[in-house]
Amino acid sequence: IPEQEKGRVLNDLSSHDRAAMKKYVTDGGILVVAFAGNSGEVAMMNSVFGWSLVSQGCGSTKLTSGAAGTCYDKLCKGKSCASLPSLNAIRCVRKDTVTRLSGAKVMYSSGNAASVFEIPVGSGKVVG
Repeated sequence: IPEQEKGRVLNDLSSHDRAAMKKYVTDGGILVVAFAGNSGEVAMMNSVFGWSLVSQGCGSTKLTSGAAGTCYDKLCKGKSCASLPSLNAIRCVRKDTVTRLSGAKVMYSSGNAASVFEIPVGSGKVVG
């Protein structure tokens, strides 16, 4: 899902559309949400998946121990990509609202701000 600066996808999703999106992920699909901490993206994920994610301001973030054993860890540990710079198109969510979800992993964070995370949903996952 691309960033939603020009309009919210949620406003155009029927209950059937939201159910289909959730089923896609539950059945093994991967949903990647760009700009995941922005209000439109947070509202969409909360509505579709029944979460309570909360936006959080953030600057640069670093690879966390939650990334251990993942592709992020294998590709970035000890390299320049172990740190993500503060960019204007990065929006974070509160780390504690991610980690309270079963099986969720925060890959990059700073304090309580998570910029990259994975949340399992059935056989699939949402990457934000």
